[in-house]
Amino acid sequence: MTSYRENFGFTLAEVLITLGIIGVVAALTIPNMMTDYEKKRVAATIKKDYSELCQAIKLAEIRNGDFGYWDFSIVNDYSISEKFIDKYLSPYLKLQKCSANYNIIKQKCGSVVSSVGAHYLLPSGSLVSFRVMQNSQKIATIIDINGPQKPNIMGTDTFYFIIEDGKILPYGWHDGITRESILNSLYSGCHPYTVHKSTGIDTLRHGCTALLMIDNWEFKDDYPFKRKAEISE
Repeated sequence: MTSYRENFGFTLAEVLITLGIIGVVAALTIPNMMTDYEKKRVAATIKKDYSELCQAIKLAEIRNGDFGYWDFSIVNDYSISEKFIDKYLSPYLKLQKCSANYNIIKQKCGSVVSSVGAHYLLPSGSLVSFRVMQNSQKIATIIDINGPQKPNIMGTDTFYFIIEDGKILPYGWHDGITRESILNSLYSGCHPYTVHKSTGIDTLRHGCTALLMIDNWEFKDDYPFKRKAEISE
């Protein structure tokens, strides 16, 4: 009987082809995986910050009465909003005051709602910026989930709320609001982020916060999350 020996293995060409296929698959899938992870991280952070702010408002109402009875007269057109926030909300949030110098606020703190607002960093690293409006008894609020880190784009890492009647609601929220109305609205909608080449003006995306909340704090496939600016003519 003739004995023989079988050798098992791969040739160099087969190894290179296999590595090439793995590389192509990785190039196609890894960016999408990283984007999905980023979306989940952002959604979880803004949901947590929003919940903490809602809880702070409830606790403040227990101590100071309903939101409508809070003393908005301590804020005027010539003062910042810190006195009001320090009285009503700071006791229930672990806030670290950020710079009041508007020229360096964005660099040091992140996106803010107004130069005459009150700007704080949360323990999570998020920036929360308040602008108390005396006449309307509302508080315009921006939460930037990564502070001064880029991209500082509304609807991507920065989200806009209005505190009114003891509730914190997304900018532009109203009874009967729908996903379709947000996606189609010009001024309070949520559109792909673009910057006009000649003017430098970027797209209004204030309604993105409402879209995210309607979708139960999840970035759906049609949500314009893209971080890189698309320059338009």
